Amino acid sequence: DVMPILDQFVKENPSFSFHGAKGVIAVTGYEGALGYRITDLEGAELEEARKTVSELATAMRNNGWLFANHSYTHNEYFKSGKVELSVLQKDTKRWKETIGEHVGNPDIYISPFGYHLDPDDPRLQYLQSEGYTTFCPVGMHTKLIYGDDIVIQERFNLDRYNMRTKKDYIN
Repeated sequence: DVMPILDQFVKENPSFSFHGAKGVIAVTGYEGALGYRITDLEGAELEEARKTVSELATAMRNNGWLFANHSYTHNEYFKSGKVELSVLQKDTKRWKETIGEHVGNPDIYISPFGYHLDPDDPRLQYLQSEGYTTFCPVGMHTKLIYGDDIVIQERFNLDRYNMRTKKDYIN
């Protein structure tokens, strides 16, 4: 529902957005992509769904939307921020093989549960080696950290909980 609302707003208020930029859509993989179960289907049905996802993603990118890898599983092992490198590698590979090529192989990685990684962390270096140039954890200060060929951009999680408990920060 958000995409057409923002598309219409930018159309009516073009100065709101630099070059028509809209937002970043963080895609997980375990339930497919953009409403299509491309992780569960087989045969001709799978190929048709993959084609549709690719066409939708291309149209959305051409209209100012970006995509990001938000992990394949978004599993609990990410929650503590102590996800092992081997698990991150397996999850990232699975996402790239099943989702990434259909949404345009994005260079943004949005960490599940908002876990942080420092520029010298081997896990962040792995993501960087996989072509990710932007890493987005959750933070209260939305600061930028510049590493070698990667930017860490904190994001504020604007959800029901934070809207109720962090009113001073939001205002």
